[in-house]
Amino acid sequence: MSIQEQNSESNTIKNNVVIEEEKKESKLNDVPFDPDLVDKQHEAIRKEIEEDSPLISDILPLEMLEFEFSDNAPFLIKIRVWIFFFL
Repeated sequence: MSIQEQNSESNTIKNNVVIEEEKKESKLNDVPFDPDLVDKQHEAIRKEIEEDSPLISDILPLEMLEFEFSDNAPFLIKIRVWIFFFL
């Protein structure tokens, strides 16, 4: 195969790739954008997160907090004081 034939074949392959990419972009551009739908989806996601992840947890036993913060000495001292006074 000559160099011209190789270059021609290479250009054909590049052109085909460009055409395929343009088709993909065209398909993406054909999808209608609906801001109301986006707002509804955002609201649904927000509600789901709100239901699954409360900002404030249930009341936990102080012993559980003592275990959870065992590596935080200043906070651990405060928890132990609370345990001493309220248990």
